Amino acid sequence: MNLLNPVIKTADLITLGCKLISEEKKNIIGSEFSNYSTENYSVFAFSGLIYPINSQPKLYNFSDCSLPSFSEDLDDLKGQWVTVLANEKRSMFKIIADYFGFQSVFYRYDIIDEGHSQLSVSTSYNSLIEYSKKNLLSCTFNEEQFYLAMGATNVHLRTAFSTQSFCREIKLLGVDEILSFDILKDIFTVHKKEFISDSEERSYEELISIGVKKAKKDISSLANFYEDKRIFLSGGRDSRMVLALLSSLGIESDFTTAMGNPQSLSGLAKRVVEKDLYVSTYLANEFGMKYSKFSEHLRLNLDFEKSLERILSHGAQFAWTIAPSNRVTLPAHSYLALRGGGGELFRAHDTSKEAIAELQTKYPDFNALDFDTQVDALFNLYINVKTIPSNYVVRCKELFTESFVFDREFSLEQNIDWHFDYYRNRVHFGHYISSFSKNELAFHPLMQKEFLYAANHHNIDDRRNGKICYDIIEKLNPELNRITFDNGHWSHIDIKFGPTLEELSKDTELYKEYYQVQVKNSALANKPVDINKYEIDPEQNISRYKIYNLAINILLELVFERKYTVNHIEQIIKNIHSGKASPVEVLLKYIDYKNAFEEYNTSCDLLSVNMPVNRKYLDYLNLESPEKLLSIKKECFKNLDYTFVVAESLYFKVNLSSKFDELFDKVEYAFYLHENGKVLDKCWYGKNSEYRYNNLDKGKRYVVHFFLKIFVDDKAFNSIIVRSDFINT
Repeated sequence: MNLLNPVIKTADLITLGCKLISEEKKNIIGSEFSNYSTENYSVFAFSGLIYPINSQPKLYNFSDCSLPSFSEDLDDLKGQWVTVLANEKRSMFKIIADYFGFQSVFYRYDIIDEGHSQLSVSTSYNSLIEYSKKNLLSCTFNEEQFYLAMGATNVHLRTAFSTQSFCREIKLLGVDEILSFDILKDIFTVHKKEFISDSEERSYEELISIGVKKAKKDISSLANFYEDKRIFLSGGRDSRMVLALLSSLGIESDFTTAMGNPQSLSGLAKRVVEKDLYVSTYLANEFGMKYSKFSEHLRLNLDFEKSLERILSHGAQFAWTIAPSNRVTLPAHSYLALRGGGGELFRAHDTSKEAIAELQTKYPDFNALDFDTQVDALFNLYINVKTIPSNYVVRCKELFTESFVFDREFSLEQNIDWHFDYYRNRVHFGHYISSFSKNELAFHPLMQKEFLYAANHHNIDDRRNGKICYDIIEKLNPELNRITFDNGHWSHIDIKFGPTLEELSKDTELYKEYYQVQVKNSALANKPVDINKYEIDPEQNISRYKIYNLAINILLELVFERKYTVNHIEQIIKNIHSGKASPVEVLLKYIDYKNAFEEYNTSCDLLSVNMPVNRKYLDYLNLESPEKLLSIKKECFKNLDYTFVVAESLYFKVNLSSKFDELFDKVEYAFYLHENGKVLDKCWYGKNSEYRYNNLDKGKRYVVHFFLKIFVDDKAFNSIIVRSDFINT
């Protein structure tokens, strides 16, 4: 017997291998449904952020020498983590991630030759791709997953469709899966565990009681380690449950309340935050809670490409909505932030309700359709089929159905809801590590598996109407159920307490202190102290408009490589224009596509290897072929950026690429200057790409909307409208 040690153990990747003598059992790959046991197993490697009871939260990576030990059940261990467990002989290994799947875990199992196999596990998709290339492991591009993701037209589904990645050999660990690897017998197994339902079949009341007890214990433990403790309190039901937990412990006055500032917003966002503010300020006043005051803020300047690399390395396919940044601003000291994330797991997701409502509008007889026809309708609703090459449509539909249909005995609405339970929460609540690195320990006490089990004792309508939320609050502090929410009182109760939402909206004295605190907070947040000497080169400061330009160019690369036609690209760009996708998503998907089978490597913290990493992809995004130029002319791409100078007046200039001179006969410009949602000044269409405004007020925040009207052969295309970043004076 020749037992191999792990061939690599780095910050974010670990590989286990085995080699058998000929008479041994060999190369068995299995899958089974079982309740797993970790008895007699100890931690062999650990990566991520954990919140152990009665000790300080800690951050680990696979290459750490000191390994954690746990007194509680792994299913109850909070945080964003993955662990590799081993028996005493280190012949059996188990790979387990946090219960709700916050930590994305990628893996591949390869039969190298007869009797020789290896299992590679990573917290980063791109590092596993890079490892595969360096060790000559196959990487086959998963076209239908790529086309399906690129064609998504629903903003809530951009981050997850299934457990497949863009590389067929690399899998994403399912939220209900555990891996085991017997390296003596070469048996690799994917175990299934109960995720939605309670295997112990406990009653609804018992599950609520256990969940409440655990949530209170978590909060009490964490509160001991932080002087600055905050609750992000809105007018909704989820944060109300968190407040109920605090009040039942009698420690609500130890926490300050944090909320958004509607004065910095406009339109629908402003109206939504205003309603939250009406309710949260009233609650803070009733429970003797002060408003969160900021300390000094620090700013760390970053190289943009390194920032982009970090997102690719640690988020990859399940963090597309995170934008790269040239700088990070963070408070000088750390604080605990309790949030209401997780409430939608047991009150049902709004998206499933909205999807069915939209389908019923498009198909008046939708409820009478058979289940498969309903799924086809959902596919057409969520996917722009025109973005998918015709020979892949069927395969894409099969993949879509696989990730949305769990049990045909239940309604499509319930199946959509389960989809979000299984997939979306990988990114929706799971940014613990990124928050931790910015001195905020974000914690969601509602993320208790017992609450999820309790919710599934009721149908989706009862959950959506707030049955579980009401019962949790009623158990902790019934008074909080009598106070209005941001959408009014509970409809089924007769006894109400305190003012109505309308009355709160008129009590301007209630918000006076809140706004005074926000003015001071804004001054600290907007004038951070630099903590490094690195200066950002303006030429490398890639704005969102430059990202748009890169995204458009890389789409044209796909035309050039014959993955898409120009018509497909036009449909994807329409998705971007209508807000159903973002340029950052397109750019990262393209880089993932390149990583899968070319030499566009990314940084992946291979600490023990310590090899230089190529960063080539930005050099290849160019405009050269006539077909690309034709498609650019046809869609009027935003190949532009802008600069501005603020002194006593504002000088603003739109900078167009020299390519515009070759592509278009004429470009005209118009400018609108906004302050706090109001139009202060207008400059109508003309040839001048520069704009000036002389009456700036100090301490204000402005936005410029500029319009470009492009002419080809004297024909004007629809205007391109661009909103600038905030301009502070």
